Amino acid sequence: MEVLAEILTAATAYILVRKREWWDRRNLAPELDNFHFYSTQCGFWDDTPRQLLSAAVEFGLYLAFGWGLWVAIPVGYATSRAVPFLYSLVRNGAIYFFAVTREPIRLDDTEVDDSFATGDEEENQLVTDRRTPLPETFRHRPLSGPDDFRCLLLKSAKDKDAIIQCELYHLGTDTPAFYDAVSYCWEGQTPTEPILCDNQIFLVTANCMALLKHLRRRWVGRLLWVDAICIDQTKEREQERNQQLQIMGQIYSRATNVLIWLGPSTPESRLAFRYLRFLQEMMVFPQSVQDWVRMRLLKKIVARKHANCIRETSRRPWYSRVWTVQEVAMAKQGCCTVHCGEDKLNYDWMNLHLSSMTTALHLRDDYCLNDLLQDPRNRLRRALRHEVVDKKENPPKGMVFLMRYLLCYQSTNPADKIFAFYGILAEIGIAMPAPDYGLSLEMVYWTAILALLMEEPCTSLLPIASGVDSQLGEVPTWVPDFRMTNHMMFSDGKFSASGTSLPRVDIIRDYHALKVAGKIIDAIVDKSMDAFGVWEPPFGSPAVIDSRYFGLDDNIIFTPTIKVLQDFIRFSLDLNTNLRYLRGGDYDIYRILGDIYTQGRMALLGLGEYDFAVWLEILMANKPWFPHKKDESLQIYMQKAREDPQMRRRFLDNPRLQPLTEFDEWKILCAMKMNPSSARMMHLVWAVNRGNMLFSTRERYLGSASRSLVVGDEIALIQGVKTPMVLRPVETASGKRYQVVGPAYVYGVMDGELWDESMSGIEDLILI
Repeated sequence: MEVLAEILTAATAYILVRKREWWDRRNLAPELDNFHFYSTQCGFWDDTPRQLLSAAVEFGLYLAFGWGLWVAIPVGYATSRAVPFLYSLVRNGAIYFFAVTREPIRLDDTEVDDSFATGDEEENQLVTDRRTPLPETFRHRPLSGPDDFRCLLLKSAKDKDAIIQCELYHLGTDTPAFYDAVSYCWEGQTPTEPILCDNQIFLVTANCMALLKHLRRRWVGRLLWVDAICIDQTKEREQERNQQLQIMGQIYSRATNVLIWLGPSTPESRLAFRYLRFLQEMMVFPQSVQDWVRMRLLKKIVARKHANCIRETSRRPWYSRVWTVQEVAMAKQGCCTVHCGEDKLNYDWMNLHLSSMTTALHLRDDYCLNDLLQDPRNRLRRALRHEVVDKKENPPKGMVFLMRYLLCYQSTNPADKIFAFYGILAEIGIAMPAPDYGLSLEMVYWTAILALLMEEPCTSLLPIASGVDSQLGEVPTWVPDFRMTNHMMFSDGKFSASGTSLPRVDIIRDYHALKVAGKIIDAIVDKSMDAFGVWEPPFGSPAVIDSRYFGLDDNIIFTPTIKVLQDFIRFSLDLNTNLRYLRGGDYDIYRILGDIYTQGRMALLGLGEYDFAVWLEILMANKPWFPHKKDESLQIYMQKAREDPQMRRRFLDNPRLQPLTEFDEWKILCAMKMNPSSARMMHLVWAVNRGNMLFSTRERYLGSASRSLVVGDEIALIQGVKTPMVLRPVETASGKRYQVVGPAYVYGVMDGELWDESMSGIEDLILI
C-alpha cells in the first residue's frame, strides 16, 4: 500500500503539472508559482517499504529457482512478514529482559554536577560559545492573498554535513498539496545558524537546523512547512503574521503528516523510545495482557534505575509550549509522528504510554510537581483533539472550561496563549476577533473571553481572574489572566464548593460588568502577616522551581519563605480555641493545617498526616513558643547534611556560601531537604502557597487566599465555580458591586458543605 501511495502521489503531481500547463494556455492559472515542486514529494527511494521488500523477494525467488509466480508470491510474502516479526520479537525480548543499550546512561540516583562556576569560567564559556552571525540578506516575497502561505522545498543532499538549501513556494489553503508540517519549539534560541534559502543567507535557530538536517532526504527534495522560515518574522510584516495566524489551523489540518521534533536524541531518550516502542507493539494483545506487561515493565524500569530516561523524554520543552497544542489537535488521525533524533513513534500511541508511565513513576521523585503538569497538559491535548475529530457529530462544549489548562503552558509572547487556539476554535465553529499582535495584552484577553462567553456562558475561568491587583492594566477584575501562577493548583477541578450547580452568566454595561448567580457566605476578619510572602518565580512561569539544593544558596529565597510559613503556624495557633471545627473536640488543629497548607493535596504526593507532623517539627524547631517543638529533629537531619559529600562541597566547605549556613532558616530548609518525606512536603507547600496568605472569617473558618485580600472582603459561592471566591464589595451609584480578589481554600467549605442544592439564598452578584 505504501508503494501504491507513492505511485499515486507521483501521478497526482504529474496531473497537477499538466493541469497547470492547460491553465497557462487558457490564461486561467491561479496566483501560484512553481507548481513543479509536487513531483519532489515522491520519496520512493528514501524509505524501503515492506511491500517493496516483498516484491524483491518474490522476484528473486522467481529468477533463482524458476518457481512459478503462484509459488514465489506466497513464499515471498510470508518471508517479508516473518523477518520483521522475528526482528521485533528479538528486539522486544532484549528490552524487556535485559534493557540492552550500547551507550552509558545516567541512572536515577546519579548526582548531576552543577557546581558553582567562577566568574572567569563563565566569561570563558561565553567567549567560547559566542558566534559572529552572518548578515541576514534574505527577504520574503509578499504573499498575494489572505489564504496564501509559503512552503519550503528542502533540497536533498548525500552528505549529512552539507549546508541546508531550500526554496520557498507560495500555496493556498484550497490548493491540493503534499507537504509535511513541522511542530517544534524555538527553546528561546537566537537564530545564528546559516542556511541557503533561494540562494540567499537565512539564519535559523540551532534546533531548527537540527530538524532540517534530520528531515533532509538523500535523493529527492521534501516539501515542508516550518513556521520560522515560511512566515516572515520581521516587525515590518506584523500584518502578515496576523494573517498567517488565522489560517495556521488549516495549514496543519491539510498537511499530509505532522512531524513533531523533540530535539536531538540522548542515550536516555533512545532507551525511553525502546521502552515506549515495546509497549506500542504490545497493543495487539488483549487489554488484560497489556496491563500485566506494563506493570511488570514499570517494576523493571524502577529496579534498573531507568526512570530518569522516561522523565528526560517527558520533560522536553516541546511538551510545555502552548503552540504545540493546536498543531497536534489539527493533525489528521494517524498522521502525526514524533521524532527525537533518529527515533520516531506514532504520536497518539506514544503520548498514551508516556503519560501513563510518567504518572506511575512520578511518585518516586521528591520534586515531581513539574511532572504532574503533564497530566493537565495531556488532558487538554486529548480533549481538543477529540473536539476537532467529533465536531460534525457532537456540538462543541466545555471549551471555556478547558481554557483553564492554559496555566500549565508556556509561551514567549503571553498573547499566544489565546492566539495559539484560534485554529481550533475556528475549526469547531467558535467565532473569535481577528488576531492582532499590535493590540495590548489586556485587550487580547478581554476581547477573547467576551467572545467565548457569548458562545458558551461559563464561570469556570473566575478562579484565574486578574483580580484587584491586576497586572493586565485597566480591565475588569473578572477578566482572566492566563499568566497566573499561584492559582495553578485550582485547575484540576478537584473541589465542589458550589455542588453540582450550573453557571448563570450575563454580560452587562458595555461588556465591563459580569452578572453571576451566587451567595455571600462569610467575611474576612483577620489575616496573617503580609509584609512579605514565600518566594515565587517570575510572574508568568508555571513551573515549580525546586530541587534538592534550590534556595539554599540565596537568603533572599530561604529567609522570607521559612519566616512566612512559621507565621502561618503562629496565626493558626492564635485562633486555636476560636475555630468552629474545634468546638466539638472532633478535629485536630494540625490535621486542619495540613489540609490548608497543601489545599487538600497531600495524597497527591503520597504524603499523610505523619509526614506533615515531621515537617512541622522541623519548621518550628527554632521557636520556643511552639508547643511541640523538638530540637532533636533539626539536629538529626543537620548531622546527615554534614555527612553528605555534596552538601559539604557545595555549602559547608564552600568559603563563599558557608556564612549562609549560620542562619536558622538555612538550617531548617536544609534539614527538610535531607528527609525525603519532608522534602516532598516542602515542595508541595512551597508550590501551593505562592502568593497566598492565611485568613480567618466572621463565622470562625480558616482559609488561604491571595495576598491581595484585606479585612472586610467577603467569601462567596458562585454557581458553576468549584472553589469559594474572595470578593471585595464596592458601593457605586448603581448599587453594590464586587471586585474579584481571587479563589480561596476554606477548610470545611470545599466539598459543598455550605451549598444548598435547592438554591435558597441565591442572588445576583455583579462583578466589575
